[in-house]
Amino acid sequence: MTRKCSKCNADIDDTAQFCPNCGMKCETSKDWICDDCQAENSAEANFCKQCGKSINASTEKGKFRKWWSSPYAKYGIGLIVLMIVATLGSYYYFNFVSESHYLAQYAEVSRKIETANDLLTSNIKPDTLTVDKTADLQKQFQEQKNEIDSIEKEFSHSHPLPKYTDQHKNLINLLNKESSILEETGLVITKPLDNGTDEVINSLKDNIDEAKSLAGQIQVPNTDFVLANDMSVLPHHLTLFVEEQRRINKEKLDRLAMMNTFFQKTDAIIQRYDGAKTDLSGLLGNLRNGGYTWFDYFQVLREARSFRLGIRNEIDRLNAPKGTESLKRQFSEVLTASLQYCDQMNAAAQIEFQSGLPAAQKKYTETKAINTKVQSSYADFTNNYQAEKARLTNINNL
Repeated sequence: MTRKCSKCNADIDDTAQFCPNCGMKCETSKDWICDDCQAENSAEANFCKQCGKSINASTEKGKFRKWWSSPYAKYGIGLIVLMIVATLGSYYYFNFVSESHYLAQYAEVSRKIETANDLLTSNIKPDTLTVDKTADLQKQFQEQKNEIDSIEKEFSHSHPLPKYTDQHKNLINLLNKESSILEETGLVITKPLDNGTDEVINSLKDNIDEAKSLAGQIQVPNTDFVLANDMSVLPHHLTLFVEEQRRINKEKLDRLAMMNTFFQKTDAIIQRYDGAKTDLSGLLGNLRNGGYTWFDYFQVLREARSFRLGIRNEIDRLNAPKGTESLKRQFSEVLTASLQYCDQMNAAAQIEFQSGLPAAQKKYTETKAINTKVQSSYADFTNNYQAEKARLTNINNL
């Protein structure tokens, strides 16, 4: 029997191992078993001898069964299943898990904004905001601002889910507005007297209005971005605080002007007093040595007393602002003691003029004690005066 070469279609003997025409190795024909009825058929048969099944159909099915039972089929099917699972998993993640995580970030941002606004509204009130609290409040506002800025930076560098593009953009803008609100509030409470404070408050008012508008545009599931109504009155409360600080400062400036006037006038009086001091004891010595007459000496005493009396009257008439009354009184007491010294010197000189020095010696001793007291009291006054002048002409102490 012969068969055809699979390459050149030449007739080949069944026993040949190679084609005599082209040298192609010949395939050995094998019997085949029908996949339907399991009947054994010869290699030459094209149809099953028992059920009539075509050899081609049976062979293809057999190849499929052979492939199905091979390890490659298992690996291939596993790979296909893995790809399907991965595809479904990705779809689930990006449409459910990723969205859930993304919206959780919105909820966290909402809580952070609410915390910052609560800090503002609970502390910026006429009955709670005082100057001694401003430094600590400004520090807290800065800490909140730093956190808001950090969150804004994260959102600016992240990609939103397609259906939240507008919300993502609005949230970034809202975070920027919140940062500005915290910064501007801190500026107002720490520098209420600056020339630009009114402009800062107006800017703050605009930022709050814009923040409220942006918050209303952010519509995401399970999270509300609604600014508290108290935020709207924040600029008004800050305005009241600024006006109060300006009133206080004006009072301080007015008082400072009064202090400066008082000390300028007192300085002039002190300078005249220091420049007109007379060494009455020295003059008395000159008198005894023939340098003066008693008439000249008594004239000097009268002038010295008249000068001290005039200085005291000027001090007594001087308007002393609150806080300087003790200085005025202390200087007046020194001048009163100085008048007593003049009177004692005159009395002693009268005794010496009429009865001689031994008779006046006791009175001169008393006069010397009075003079020592006057000099000590005047030194205490000048030291106290300079210290109080430095303190009361500093506006921060008024």
